[in-house]
Amino acid sequence: MTLDETMETVKNYFDAWNRHDVDALNGLFDDHVCLIDWEVTRIGRNAVLNCNRDIFQTHKNIQASVTCAHVIDNIVFCELIVDTGKEKLKVIDKISI
Repeated sequence: MTLDETMETVKNYFDAWNRHDVDALNGLFDDHVCLIDWEVTRIGRNAVLNCNRDIFQTHKNIQASVTCAHVIDNIVFCELIVDTGKEKLKVIDKISI
């Protein structure tokens, strides 16, 4: 995958996440996707999709803004500001493509 294709995939992921579009996320996730967060660890497509559904239901207006992205081979490290509607969190996401 080229750098442009990698960054397009990352953009598509965050666009889908910000729309709270679980169906679009499903199309982007590998069967072995893993989510490790402050409070949860989920492994597998269905587990991660369900976790995202829960996040979107709990935080109706949650949005993530990518402030910077660093690519190393097939891994993208994204610096984010996640706005829950109540607070803004500085976050780093590691995305393997």
